[in-house]
Amino acid sequence: MNNNFEFREAVATDIPELIELRQKQLTDEGTVAPFDISKELYDYFHSSISDKSFICQVAVLNDKIISSCGIAFGRKPPYYQNTSGIIGEICNVFTEREFRRLGIAKKLLQRVIDKAKERGVTAIRVSASEVGKELYKDFGFSKAENFYIFKIET
Repeated sequence: MNNNFEFREAVATDIPELIELRQKQLTDEGTVAPFDISKELYDYFHSSISDKSFICQVAVLNDKIISSCGIAFGRKPPYYQNTSGIIGEICNVFTEREFRRLGIAKKLLQRVIDKAKERGVTAIRVSASEVGKELYKDFGFSKAENFYIFKIET
């Protein structure tokens, strides 16, 4: 297998492939798609890539994206452990099955964290799938026990 991967930041022309990878990721995590969210994904990636509220690093092989790792940025009032108030949330992490366990996601994660540091982010969150937990633990993420989620029914 030729492993001459190109690592780079995703751009607007990558959106169709990012949508495809996101849908594969959701399926891989066990989500059964009740409806098509391609338009919503397109709208999100289009606006968030252009305004830089989402940065995604990708690995490319033979002109095809085979892995992605993104970070979405948000802000809340500063606190003692995060005086900038800027929060990064790791998302859209997916590697095509045949390229897993080659260190690609780890390299993309490092690139995303480097971008976050450049923006002054001092806290990064991630909601890890079963497949991803090992990556984040090995990288140095620690589990936070004090987070709760409230789902608003629509």
